[in-house]
Amino acid sequence: AGYGPLKILWELKERGIDESMARDAIAKAIPNPKTNAARVIKQRFPNFNLDDLKEKQRAVGFLARRGFETDMAKEVLGMYSQIR
Repeated sequence: AGYGPLKILWELKERGIDESMARDAIAKAIPNPKTNAARVIKQRFPNFNLDDLKEKQRAVGFLARRGFETDMAKEVLGMYSQIR
């Protein structure tokens, strides 16, 4: 559903799943979270403007709220011109 590893890990821990088991399951289910983050950005911000700082901040915040690491979100946005 477009959620990142941190959000999924939190949800699984809330349901009583052991953290190490949850991390293993997430790693198998989402082998490349950057690809997942790029897909989410493309869906949410189809006309993303790389030159607009406010829009970049909104996109990073959006990904962070969806459970992606902030550094990963910034990296994905840096590669955005390649993923269009």
